[in-house]
Amino acid sequence: MRKPNLLLLLLGAILVIYGAVCMSLVNPQLLDSCESLTFSGGEWIVVGTNVTLSVDNTSPYEGSGNLKVTANDTWNAMVVRRVTSYGAWWDLSKTPVLCFRVRVSDVSVPLYFHLVTAENEWTVYRYSAYNDQILTPNKWVTIEINLLTPNEGIPDLSVVRQFTWWLNPEGATTKLVNYVWEIDYIEVGASESGPPPPTPLSASISPSVLTVEPNQEATFTVSASGGSGTYQYTWYVDDELQTETSATFTYVPTTTGTYTIKCVVSDGTDTVSDTATLFVQEPGTDTYTLIIEATEGGTTNPPPGNYTKSTDETVVITQMADEGYSFDHWEVNGQVYTTENVTLVMTQNYVVKAVFVPSPTPPLSIEEPEVPPPQITLPAEEEIPYNLIVVGVGAGMIGLAFVFGDKND
Repeated sequence: MRKPNLLLLLLGAILVIYGAVCMSLVNPQLLDSCESLTFSGGEWIVVGTNVTLSVDNTSPYEGSGNLKVTANDTWNAMVVRRVTSYGAWWDLSKTPVLCFRVRVSDVSVPLYFHLVTAENEWTVYRYSAYNDQILTPNKWVTIEINLLTPNEGIPDLSVVRQFTWWLNPEGATTKLVNYVWEIDYIEVGASESGPPPPTPLSASISPSVLTVEPNQEATFTVSASGGSGTYQYTWYVDDELQTETSATFTYVPTTTGTYTIKCVVSDGTDTVSDTATLFVQEPGTDTYTLIIEATEGGTTNPPPGNYTKSTDETVVITQMADEGYSFDHWEVNGQVYTTENVTLVMTQNYVVKAVFVPSPTPPLSIEEPEVPPPQITLPAEEEIPYNLIVVGVGAGMIGLAFVFGDKND
């Protein structure tokens, strides 16, 4: 029996790591070269105490630079790539495989990846950890994630708004000390396993708010997408079924008031709906209606409700997020605003909605345990038999496996 050749073990590990490519990525597309903290419609940020984010030009995987995160004396950190313009989602429904390169200083730190989708609701999907099983200290390693297969749920990849890499997440028992995490050259592409599932059905009515006089036509149009592509339309006025079955609906109100216009869209399998608000008032009125709404996670001042306001009256609406939530944006008659508060001059009717989203999980505060270092004693001359097996040879990749035990087994 012979001792295992440590140089050969190291060589095998290096071959596997440097041979790592996105083996199941079809028609790859560059999503981010990671040479800047901003990109079209979005930005990179970090969340955590004593955590910094910068562009490093020392030794990138590709191009002239990469993004570098340094964490020191902190329990955990989040690295976030997010959109900053409402509605500027990433549509990854046709390219659901994410491929990126990382380099870490310490492979013992557990890492998780989160995907956030949001159009009307903020939904977080979590993917399995990657750690010392595929990482090696201070070496670039390629990681591939099929975004169609999170730990739970089915994400709508047509409205992706955020990627989050979570370093040393919940349950951490040691702090990050002089820890460096780098990322470079992010790609997306299709999967060898076949085409992705169809985009979920969605519908949106335009205009979302309309004001007319009695006996004046009010016309609404619904835009449907996703699903099977063949749609059936059903219209309602204050929950009363209408006869129109096309994507365009014209209603002629005879009395003043506020009406809710709803369209239900079906593709034979799924059903979705959207609503619009119709104000009907006499010409020359000296009052207008203000409707204030708030999503889950916060409230407004004045509180959500219906208000009658005088012509030219100035109204200031403020928002207050609940614990665990953050304010995201306002929707004023269907238009998006990101100011902290909204000031209106009542020259028309308004529907104002405050939209709140869950806040990123704050870094954990855990008292560092007193854990003595492990004591390991190895036999000085014990010989370990092994067999060397070539387990895979492919494009850019060689895998070596060492089977320890009696050669005759």
